[in-house]
Amino acid sequence: MSRKSAITSVLAPSWRSRSPPAARPEVRIGGEVVPEVTIPGVDLPAQRIPAQCTEIKPAPGGCLGAASIPPVSIPAVEIPPVEIPGLDAGGIKLDPVRAEGESAPAQHAGGVSTPEVCQAEPKDGGVALSVVRPPLVRAPLVRPRLMRGNLIRPYACNDRNECVPAVEVPALEVPAVEVRAVEIPAAEIRAYEVGS
Repeated sequence: MSRKSAITSVLAPSWRSRSPPAARPEVRIGGEVVPEVTIPGVDLPAQRIPAQCTEIKPAPGGCLGAASIPPVSIPAVEIPPVEIPGLDAGGIKLDPVRAEGESAPAQHAGGVSTPEVCQAEPKDGGVALSVVRPPLVRAPLVRPRLMRGNLIRPYACNDRNECVPAVEVPALEVPAVEVRAVEIPAAEIRAYEVGS
């Protein structure tokens, strides 16, 4: 039976990254009706990188079993751009306010493996040379933190004291995700002398 060691699962993140919708209500400015505008919210679901196992396969005497570490991926993520529309009505002029989107590509580390290695026992006596199964290492992976700052289109009034309320879109963050490096240490069967 092969020997398996668990690699801990990683959350990316365990909570959702959320930005609620932001609405600009309908207003009447200088006899003009400025219709309501709703800026859609963003809901980025939690992502889970499942637990994995390293494996060392069984081997006969005088052999070191094949060993392997599976591949792993961190999914891509994207925070979309957002814009609060401008306004030009009844003596109030406000420019649009925009925040660019942010994205991070998927990260991937390939699996690594090494085959079974066995000592060769000399038939007529002598020394059975040592054999070594080299260490296996899967490099760490990191997907960086993403952040879109909050946006505010300010409160403003005209000279007739007709006002439009401020509109705010909250900041949105996706935390960094790290999958630690994984190692299977080297193993050795030492040389020994075989009797004649």
